[in-house]
Amino acid sequence: MDTQTGRIKALLGGRSYPEDQRYVLNRAEVKRSPGSTIKPLLVYIPAIELFNYTPVSFIEDEPIDIEGYIPSNADGKFRGMVTLRETVAKSINIPTVKIFHEIGISHGKTMAEKMGISFESGDNNLAIALGGMEKGVTPLEIARAYAAIGDRGSYKNYTTILRIDDSRGKTLYENHTIKEQVFSEETAFLVTSMLQSATDPEMGGTARRLNGLNLAAKTGTVQLPRTDEFRGIKGANDAWVAAYNPEYTVVVWMGFDKRSPENYLPSGTSGGNQPTIVAGNIFQYIYENKDKPKYEKPIGISEVKLDGKALKEQKRVLLATALTPKEYIVTEYFVKGTEPAQESDYWVIPNAPQDFRVALNEADQPVISFVPGNSFAGYYIMRITGQEEKAVLVHQVQTGSLDPVEWTDTQVTPGETYGYFIIPYHPEMKLDGEAVQGPQTQILNITIPEQETENGSDFWEDLWDLLRPGQRNQDGQDDDTGEDGGSSQDNEINENNEDNNGNGNNAGQEGLEIGYDQEFRRSALSSFPLYLPA
Repeated sequence: MDTQTGRIKALLGGRSYPEDQRYVLNRAEVKRSPGSTIKPLLVYIPAIELFNYTPVSFIEDEPIDIEGYIPSNADGKFRGMVTLRETVAKSINIPTVKIFHEIGISHGKTMAEKMGISFESGDNNLAIALGGMEKGVTPLEIARAYAAIGDRGSYKNYTTILRIDDSRGKTLYENHTIKEQVFSEETAFLVTSMLQSATDPEMGGTARRLNGLNLAAKTGTVQLPRTDEFRGIKGANDAWVAAYNPEYTVVVWMGFDKRSPENYLPSGTSGGNQPTIVAGNIFQYIYENKDKPKYEKPIGISEVKLDGKALKEQKRVLLATALTPKEYIVTEYFVKGTEPAQESDYWVIPNAPQDFRVALNEADQPVISFVPGNSFAGYYIMRITGQEEKAVLVHQVQTGSLDPVEWTDTQVTPGETYGYFIIPYHPEMKLDGEAVQGPQTQILNITIPEQETENGSDFWEDLWDLLRPGQRNQDGQDDDTGEDGGSSQDNEINENNEDNNGNGNNAGQEGLEIGYDQEFRRSALSSFPLYLPA
């Protein structure tokens, strides 16, 4: 079908046309269950047009039960939070049903009816979002509806007749395309953009066999019914693809006229396989020696650079910053007025930490503590020893949170002074191969105390006691330093010296030794080498 005019360029109603058969069923006009090809018409278009959904609106893919209706995904998996774009590209059922439930069945049906889709009285439940209709739609109806998307939301009826002339060449009838704008150009552009993702292998698109043809496409697969008749049989009942560009729209349906245990599409058949291959061959033939058309962006659409990391990991829609690496930038489209306003808080220069402190613990070891300035940042703990100017990295930490950090430096020397400061860095942003750093903290200095013995006495005093045992009283003072500068023992020795003049020199020398004060001991002991047994 011509996307712009609705004129049918080619139509195939079956695989064979027996010569003796006067009437051949035109399967292009037979209603079938549309499967997932109905989703854009019934769900995605009204969600964007009426409820301001965007391609990056998040919906949770999870088990649901809505008044007894329990939909499932084709692969049986649940993906958690997914964007609308991912939902469309991968044809995920549960998020689609949740959107349909939110916007309302009536809004969805009204929009689809504007594109030529009709419903039976029983088509009034959530199952129709996945193609569960009483009678379904014809391939021609699907083509006409998708041509409206390709023609910027402009609906027109299809025709096979251009003009009727009589035998004299007089024109009796000439077709003139009459268009009706049923939804905005902006909505048509966003839906087309998402359906282009369905042809992208990197997105896991169901129509990825059309990759490279610059097409928008939607596949659909209808499984065999879960009845006793088909118990134990794996296969499909219908397989669809609708693919288009601004010039042509192609719809392919595959199936049997009458389903039976003998007549069904075998296991492995899906809209993304055989029908997509056929549609791809048609477009390759059309554009064999012809340039493919471009999709024009409406004036009401904004092209926005998003932070891909926030989108995929944090499930947040944030603008990319000037520092966001190219590989993390995601280009997305929005109707003007629905764009995000907040920039990413990840691709920024990290802040210096807060509440930076250095204190000694009970073991006289420096304890460095601070509160991270950013949850994503890493921190270099730097140390300067004494009067040295060069700082060295002594520890590196990255917590992934804003919880307070505490680290103890055990590699310190008593009596030495150390200066500490912290440099924040970005773990993923590089500049000339190095991690991008933020502003460092101020330098905090701390001195490690000299070591003391257990009773707090001086080293020289302890050494003197070692060399002269038994010379200290119970109060810890030297026995030879009484109040008057001498002791009772000194007096006794001196008295003996007076009585024994022959030994006076020896006794006097001994009395001088005992009277040495503490300062003399230090100076005397430091004047010669000291060797103690191990």
